[in-house]
Amino acid sequence: MKSQRAGCPLAHLCKKLKIFLTSLVVILSLGARTIHAVDVDTELNNGRVFPLAGLGLGNQQPGWIDDIIQNYPGLRLIDTAHASRNEAIISKALVQRAVQLDLKQHKIWSEKHKAKLRGSAHQEFDFFHEAEAVEQNRRVIEQTELHIITKVWYTHLGYERTLIAVEESLDAFRETFDSPLIDLKLTVLLHWPRCDPDIEWMHCEQEERDLPQGVKDAGPDPTGDRDAWKQSWKALEELYSEGKIYGIGVSNFSWEEMKELLNLCRVVPQIYQGSAWQSLFDPYLINQLKEENILYNVYNVMGAIVKQNEKTPNAYNCLTEIGRQHTKLMEAMDKPLSVSTVVLAWYIQHGYAIVPRSANSYHFLENSPLLLAKVPPFKKDDDEKIEQAIRAIMTQKDIAHGVLAYFTNTLDSVEQISLS
Repeated sequence: MKSQRAGCPLAHLCKKLKIFLTSLVVILSLGARTIHAVDVDTELNNGRVFPLAGLGLGNQQPGWIDDIIQNYPGLRLIDTAHASRNEAIISKALVQRAVQLDLKQHKIWSEKHKAKLRGSAHQEFDFFHEAEAVEQNRRVIEQTELHIITKVWYTHLGYERTLIAVEESLDAFRETFDSPLIDLKLTVLLHWPRCDPDIEWMHCEQEERDLPQGVKDAGPDPTGDRDAWKQSWKALEELYSEGKIYGIGVSNFSWEEMKELLNLCRVVPQIYQGSAWQSLFDPYLINQLKEENILYNVYNVMGAIVKQNEKTPNAYNCLTEIGRQHTKLMEAMDKPLSVSTVVLAWYIQHGYAIVPRSANSYHFLENSPLLLAKVPPFKKDDDEKIEQAIRAIMTQKDIAHGVLAYFTNTLDSVEQISLS
């Protein structure tokens, strides 16, 4: 069926063209200054480098994953989980992406090399010389470094069960590990400290019954042991020390549980993954992580903040206006920064890692490290107002109307005043 849009006979091709053109606009908008991925990287407490901006694929629709990975710009970090059962799908898509990027890179290089040969004294093109040159170029091209976070589900807590879960994850990503085009760095977290029957969507007994017999035989049912995670941590420490995984950490641990972990661990966790709510309303946890230089990886930024604007229109408008005004500080940006970009950039500029989940190509660009790396640091006043607006949205207690107003003078400089 033909698309109704003029000039686009196929809807699928229209979508691809839209993604390409929008990506091109973002890349060109980076201005004369070259933006490197290091601009959104951080150094972990073990001295290793880790990207701050990535893509969440946990519980994503399996049929969408390949298209998402093929079209996500600047992809260097993916967040998923063993329980999402999509690790092998992600691995296959990453290899396909790497192959396509490799082919494009060598096509560009080959065309330049051919033009150089034709412009030289060697007028006759030597096929064997070209093949040798391409192969030499292939050997010097560095692998694409990709980071993946996966997590051990609470059904696999306990030493032996955790080993099984991690080995299954390693096997799922084997194709990516084996690819000569990808340098895969796998970080493994404990997803939860335990299954909590008081949480509505956790079905502890049923999930235990549904496990493969081999997992049940490997270790005791963790639902009867509140401290089963301690043996799991021991297993992660051993896997990390053996070099099988790049990093280790935990997710959804309370401040008290983190304190207990830090008292018993041989290897300090490098990454903590927690909710957007915890990042702003759990000061004891945040201070604890800062003391140990543990990276906070924020999840649910979109669901907890960006999509919760109905009851807090003033706070949302505040973020919108800051994005509009901040865009004037950026070269070649023809569209104002979205609320999503403002919030994500604010988190990154405060040293948090973010892994927003989306299947929308336009949101890919809003969330992309290519764009987030370009966003200049927010001024102190704007920085404070962004935090105020985020807190208001999350608590559903709106800020006063007219808390922000802007005016632009003849020199196009932006000033800010309060109307409250």
